[in-house]
Amino acid sequence: MNQSCNFETFLATRERLAGYIDDVSSVLNGVGGGTERARQLTDARANLLDDAFRLMVVGEFKRGKSTLVNSLLGKDVLPARVAPCTAIITEVRYAETPRAVLHYHDAARKPAVVGFEELRKYVVIEDGDDDDDASGRISQSPYSLMELYYPLPLCRNNVQIVDSPGLNEHKTRTKIALDFLSKADALVLVLSCQQALSQSELAFIDNELGGRNLRHVFFIWNHFDAIADSQDDIHDIDKRSKKYLKPRVGSNARIFYVSARTALVGKKNNDASALERSGLVPFEVALERFLVSERGRVKLLTPLRMAEAAVREAVTELIPRSEAMLAQPLERLLKAYEEQRPRLEEAERQCERLLRSVDRRRDALIREATASYQRFVSDAELGIRQEVAKVDIGAWDAIVSRRQANQQIEQHLQGWLDTGCKDWRDGDLARVFESHTKDLEADIEGQAQEFLANVDSVRQALAPSVTVAGGEQDVSSTNRVLAAVGGLFIGGIGSAIEGASMGFGDMIKGLRVNMVVGVGLVVAGFGLPVVLSALAVVGIAQTGMNTKSRVDRMRDEVSNSLIGALRQNTPETTARITSQITEKFGTLRNGLDASLRIHIDEIKGQVQAILKEKQQGEEQMKLEQQRLGAARQLLVAAAKRLEAIRNEIDTPVEA
Repeated sequence: MNQSCNFETFLATRERLAGYIDDVSSVLNGVGGGTERARQLTDARANLLDDAFRLMVVGEFKRGKSTLVNSLLGKDVLPARVAPCTAIITEVRYAETPRAVLHYHDAARKPAVVGFEELRKYVVIEDGDDDDDASGRISQSPYSLMELYYPLPLCRNNVQIVDSPGLNEHKTRTKIALDFLSKADALVLVLSCQQALSQSELAFIDNELGGRNLRHVFFIWNHFDAIADSQDDIHDIDKRSKKYLKPRVGSNARIFYVSARTALVGKKNNDASALERSGLVPFEVALERFLVSERGRVKLLTPLRMAEAAVREAVTELIPRSEAMLAQPLERLLKAYEEQRPRLEEAERQCERLLRSVDRRRDALIREATASYQRFVSDAELGIRQEVAKVDIGAWDAIVSRRQANQQIEQHLQGWLDTGCKDWRDGDLARVFESHTKDLEADIEGQAQEFLANVDSVRQALAPSVTVAGGEQDVSSTNRVLAAVGGLFIGGIGSAIEGASMGFGDMIKGLRVNMVVGVGLVVAGFGLPVVLSALAVVGIAQTGMNTKSRVDRMRDEVSNSLIGALRQNTPETTARITSQITEKFGTLRNGLDASLRIHIDEIKGQVQAILKEKQQGEEQMKLEQQRLGAARQLLVAAAKRLEAIRNEIDTPVEA
């Protein structure tokens, strides 16, 4: 799918593929043993047409995230101001009629439809709303999510643009943004030409995105109008992009210089000159190109692979086996089927054993991952006391400038905690996941090989004249099993792109990276206390102390407060780590279950269909042979149409 494609081209190709999948499903439903595979294809067609893609806009406060989204909308829809503004996640979705729907934290409450003129009342942070309640939730906001429906062409094809609270501005709102991050398929990271990459922004890029595929991150330098007249400032920004961003994306294809405010004014006033000056148009073009050429390609590729696999299996094995069984005497087929029943029952038990081994590996991984986190907490407790002693607090600062002393401690410990978390994630935690996922891959491959050997022997016994395709040396048993349902997707940022790999080994590697990063996000978002919040509850330095004891007490109280916050967060964090691993393994388990059972169901369905036809007499058998021949011709024709779509989407795409 080349870069000249637009959404209309993609939608047309998608509709064609959906129609071809319908054709293949209809044919398979008429072939004995093809019903389950036809059902899987029907599900894939539904996902093709309905699956959402989330493009999340993130960044620190005062970077202009909401203004950027408004510039895409061409209207002041989302509230935006200089002070921290967005308090909840906002999802922009396509609809011909604009409307906004608010969802409550209390799931029992029915979502509320509100007018655009009322949005500020629900999503803006007012003065005095910056304090957390005891549970850590912003007490003034009962809302968890706002869905904004708007006729934005970019959001056709079920694309969602997600506006998020500012990072590093408030503990709870930072957690809201980080918690949603794992659900995103691509990111727009908004920076400011007026701040030019803070240390916390670099830490976010390295710590939160370091294990991800940054080809799917767009870097937006907003407020470009503030430096447009200064060549020195432009040179400095470009220099920082080359130093800090280009090495992370490999080129400047995803780096843009934009004035969101100018773009918004240009669209509102239909001012083409202002819109051109804003720099928004190249970003919009690149974003559309990405959604079509990369995301669109993979969205088409998975159901295409399923359809191709279904056609291949039906033409080379399913239909020939039906024809071979039709040619056998009824008594011989009945006898062969009865003799093979124990093997089929053993195949079902093998399926259960394989799934139980996945469950055991999941439970072992949870134990070791949570133990790894607890080791990290223990090491952090010791390290905090050592690190706080390294902060050089002058006696005079401790007496007359406690705020400055606190800032010294804050900056040192926050940097140390963030670095420590990244080192733990990339070190001990990564080793735990690598060990278990390698063992998991070996377990599944070995058991899948035994399973397929068993079902292939059943097929051979029922139709000796048909060669089983499982003898191909370059196809692993697991890949052959998963091909029945087109492989699996492991969720998370960029997964729609990277999850398209056909190989099971690549999928397991993707699962490992995704879980390591996901657990790292859980710890960074929920396990690591924000140092500033910890300092706020410390009552430091009473007047009667001498300066040395004042400094020592300050360090002790900060250390104790931070360690206490780590310990307090540990139960919730371990629970979230468990949930993160359980969710990913659930996806893997469900896919394996469906892929294994489809082989058993095909054999049973095929034999039962053939026995039914043979019992109805010779004339019915001849009609069935004709139907099988017609089905083969229809599937061969469908294969050519599917190949045409594959040739279209396999056209190389420039970076």
